Amino acid sequence: MKKREITFMLFSIAAVFFLITAVNFIESGGRRTSGYASSVATVGLFVLGDQQTIDLKQGWNFISFYVILDNYSVSSVLQPIDGYYDYIQEWNGDTQDFKIWSRLGQKDFTSFNQNKSYFIYLKQDTSVTLDGDYFGNWTIGLIPGWETPDYVYEFNSSVTGNEFYNATFSYIQKWDNVAQEFLAYSPLAATNPFDKILPSEGYLIRTEGGNVIYVRV
Repeated sequence: MKKREITFMLFSIAAVFFLITAVNFIESGGRRTSGYASSVATVGLFVLGDQQTIDLKQGWNFISFYVILDNYSVSSVLQPIDGYYDYIQEWNGDTQDFKIWSRLGQKDFTSFNQNKSYFIYLKQDTSVTLDGDYFGNWTIGLIPGWETPDYVYEFNSSVTGNEFYNATFSYIQKWDNVAQEFLAYSPLAATNPFDKILPSEGYLIRTEGGNVIYVRV
């Protein structure tokens, strides 16, 4: 088995183990945040431009898109860094598992979904600049369980403020692409490693379903 395939397998196993641990905590007594009528996050923002630059580190990166692209094929989106990446992972909410794109192996998908965040494995530090248009008002449907909705903002937003005021969630996870590990936010924790989502960052959220609604004002 090739080294890159082993790297991929270890990442997948670690990710799934973390998810199972979180689910077991919830099912064994961990409380969900609720008290609101629906799982809807409403956010306001203003337009700054039509270009996005994503800085990528060697190893795994968890990214989102805040510009709408003309072509979402993997080869088109990542053409400027062709040869720098070996793997991409897309979360499947229905099966609660990852779909895999491998340069030398299986390809469960060949295009990005504009409503999702993605893991991408880089062989060295680089960056990619995308040209497009900022999202207008945008709604992303969520099913119960873990989901990886796209983060369509070009600025920071708080997980404790109005942005997620109507969302019913128990965890939000981001990826530290330097330490190569998950950071987990829980409303029940005394302290958390983060309280904001940043532009170009992907995130995992465990919800009871509903929608994330982005609003431009």
